Parts: sequence; C-alpha cells; structure tokens
Amino acid sequence: MNFSLVAIGRDVKSFPYLFKICNVLSSLGKVEYVFWDRTPEVKNTTDLDYISYKSILNFNPKGRLGLLSGYFGWFFKVLAFMLFSSKKDTLYFASRLDSAAAMYLASKFRRSIKYIYLDRDAYFMTYNFGPFQNFVKWIELVVSRNAQLHFIPGES
Repeated sequence: MNFSLVAIGRDVKSFPYLFKICNVLSSLGKVEYVFWDRTPEVKNTTDLDYISYKSILNFNPKGRLGLLSGYFGWFFKVLAFMLFSSKKDTLYFASRLDSAAAMYLASKFRRSIKYIYLDRDAYFMTYNFGPFQNFVKWIELVVSRNAQLHFIPGES
C-alpha cells in the first residue's frame, strides 16, 4: 500500500503527531511526505531514509500579507498536486484544514481521490476569522464529513 502525508513544514520529525503516523504507515507500505518548505534557504539534513520527500511549494512568507499569499499558494499547489499527480493506489493523509480543504475540492473532480483528515486542531477555534468564523466552521465540517476517516487526537 502507498501512503502520502501532505503537510506544511519540511522536517516531519519536528511534528510528533506526524512523525508517529509516518512511522506506523512505513511499517505498512511506502510513505511519501508532500510539503510546503517555509524555510527553503535552510538545508535539512535530518530526512528519514524510509520516507520519500516532495516539496510542492518553496516559499518563506514575510509578514501577514506574505503568510496569507502563502496559504493561498499552498491551497492551489495541493489542489493541482491532487488533480494531476495523485495516484489511485495511494491513500492521502491531510494534515490540518489547510491541506484537507484542497483535497476535498479535488475529490469532487476526481472521485478516485481518497483522503484521511488529520485534524490536529479546529481551525475555527484556533484562529480569529472575525465575521467569517462560522463560514470556516462550516468548511471544516464539510471537509471532515467527506473524508474517509477524520482523526481527532486525544491525550497522549
């Protein structure tokens, strides 16, 4: 079985939740880590040899506008990756809503796309979206209901 974990951040070991999932998945098959490298100027020398790495966005955002444009860029890069590079024999794991929303949209165009939503935190509760708070909550609900599975971490 092939697995692909899609997340923001190059060093999977710096995210214990993702690192544990990678370790479990690697015992079941091949694991690909698809990511947004937010510090492309820093060379990462701690890659795991049992994971293949694929950066689909190399961009270090500066300021609020840079971060906002980075998230829009990430959404469209994940969407394009899922529409044009995803494989039928691969199960995709979306880390957080920023990856899962694009996978949800892609799955509406290509029914063969199957994703698992790794919901490490509720976006609508984590960030202040002002008047869009309920809209973000609704998006999160739709994305989670359309996932093959919706993982919500508990106490470790």
